[in-house]
Amino acid sequence: MSNVVSLFGDTQKYEERPVVLLADDDPSIRLMVRHVLESEDFDIIEAADGLEAIKAVEKHHPALILLDAVMPGIDGFTTCQQIKEKGYTDIPVMMITGLDDDASVERAYEVGAIDFITKPIKWAVLKHRVKSVVAKVIAERKVKLLAYRDSLTG
Repeated sequence: MSNVVSLFGDTQKYEERPVVLLADDDPSIRLMVRHVLESEDFDIIEAADGLEAIKAVEKHHPALILLDAVMPGIDGFTTCQQIKEKGYTDIPVMMITGLDDDASVERAYEVGAIDFITKPIKWAVLKHRVKSVVAKVIAERKVKLLAYRDSLTG
């Protein structure tokens, strides 16, 4: 079971308060998103730039990453691509940005994002999209966990 726990973390804790990584260079956006999602029983890990986000993914293996496209240093597109290239393909990424041109939307999907939310953020939309994606991630992790468990030894 210890190998399973290392692969999937503490599944029960993960279901009770899923971890969402929020990477945005704007502290006011981080504060507002934190407020909205913590009220929905999510634990929020914050990063102010792409490098912090990559380190946080490696340390916390969140259920979902909310990633600003425009950040100093490594932008969100490159950050998303690097996260996926490091093998974290099971963690969905939603881009949150003021960019809404077709090229930016296309680029977000090309680098591995599953969704694109424009600023100003519609808080009800964000809340429901996050809840939906995280519920799917939890269900997928449960299935993987069951596939690793032996029916005789648990």
